[in-house]
Amino acid sequence: MYDLFHKSPVATTDRRRYARVPFLKPVMVTTPGGKALSTQTTDISDGGVGFTCRVSFRVGEPVVVTFRLNDSNHRVCEERIPGKVVNFQADFEANRVGVEFNEPLHPSKFPLLSQAVNRL
Repeated sequence: MYDLFHKSPVATTDRRRYARVPFLKPVMVTTPGGKALSTQTTDISDGGVGFTCRVSFRVGEPVVVTFRLNDSNHRVCEERIPGKVVNFQADFEANRVGVEFNEPLHPSKFPLLSQAVNRL
């Protein structure tokens, strides 16, 4: 961010508790009304995920993000993680959406996703 009056950079505070890393994976995002959207993530952390789409979301809207991942036997498994929309930025080409998980990723509850994130 840049302070136009003083022509100097302005310090911003990052409020994230978890570091984000690039993470490009297909996911399904479902709303309580049953609307399901197939999209792709942009980044992930232990506390949430970002994705792009052409659909609008409301900040505070609950969602479930379903990740399809391969287990050690190369079988496709799904891990469904509930969360809520905490950021929505509309754009002409694609909207950016940030979802905060209801609870941080933990290997005992989401083993495949935790493993995939920790490999990055």
